[in-house]
Amino acid sequence: MPFPICARQTATLFTQIHPYLGEFPYFCNQISVTTHNQMSFISNLFSNKKDKEQAEKDKNFDMFKFDGVRAQRMGKNKYAEQCFLKALEIKEEYETLFYLANLYIANGMDNDAINAIERMMKCEPDIITPYEMAAQVMLRNNMPEKAEDYILKALQTDSNNAELLCFLASAEAESGKYEEAIRDASKAIAIKEDFIDALIFRARTYLKQGDSRNALTDAERVMQLDENNEPAIKLTAEIYSAEGRKEDAVEMFDKMIHLNPYNSEAYSGKARILTEEGKAEAAKDVLDEAIDINPAEADLYKARAEAKSKLGDEKGSEEDMAKCKELSDAEKEKANDLTDKEKKTEFDNIIGIFK
Repeated sequence: MPFPICARQTATLFTQIHPYLGEFPYFCNQISVTTHNQMSFISNLFSNKKDKEQAEKDKNFDMFKFDGVRAQRMGKNKYAEQCFLKALEIKEEYETLFYLANLYIANGMDNDAINAIERMMKCEPDIITPYEMAAQVMLRNNMPEKAEDYILKALQTDSNNAELLCFLASAEAESGKYEEAIRDASKAIAIKEDFIDALIFRARTYLKQGDSRNALTDAERVMQLDENNEPAIKLTAEIYSAEGRKEDAVEMFDKMIHLNPYNSEAYSGKARILTEEGKAEAAKDVLDEAIDINPAEADLYKARAEAKSKLGDEKGSEEDMAKCKELSDAEKEKANDLTDKEKKTEFDNIIGIFK
């Protein structure tokens, strides 16, 4: 007989050998039940401990993550970064990485942003948002070909995404690949016929190639969809100007001004055409009106300086150029001050964890 491998088999064997051992299986069963109960208790003890540890981790993760969100909203970006990093030490999570990446992008920390974005890709490889974010960072750093690579990866997930195709076209245009850009913008429009952004982009690209006829067709198509679309009206004015239709261009700029009296580009565009047409006095009048409405717009003073120079008013021209420089310098200083303030801010220790 083979050697018994469990208590029940051993009891049966003993019963066969000696009738007085008939009660032995009972004792074996009791031992088995007791042992099972003891093991279950120990297992539950460790399981409860693990559950408590996990609950504590989850609690800390949420605390760091949402304190980071609050800090970011308060403009305390350094502290927000610390919170997000602490949360990510506990758990690698897509949403927290998204907050961290956006924080880095907003503060010009593009290498750190790309690192966070690529971690997002690993967490959720089928979501296209990280690829779009990475492409934006690449374009900001004048690396359109790398932007194209990220967009093409996103298109592997969603090949019929019109927005992605238009984004790819814009990256291609940044590389000077205008034919490819028009091709991919056309694909986007074929998928989404009323895609205004793609139509305006394609029109601008046609115009860069000197194809004003196709550019005008796209611009007019946009105005059929939205007759008050300011970018399309401005583009139409530029197309008319390129074709030598100066009066039509001025009419388009007047339409822009009527729609939005605070649009300084409309005044500048109209004044530029009037100056080119030898109507410097009329251009100056347009710019006087624009400056009354937008007195802090540096480019308006620059345009008026040109008109005054054409009129022989060199002193007035110099004064406007000085005002243009003053406003430009003030704007740059303001931007730098905001950056320095962010760098020097003493961040509150919201939950007392960073020493």
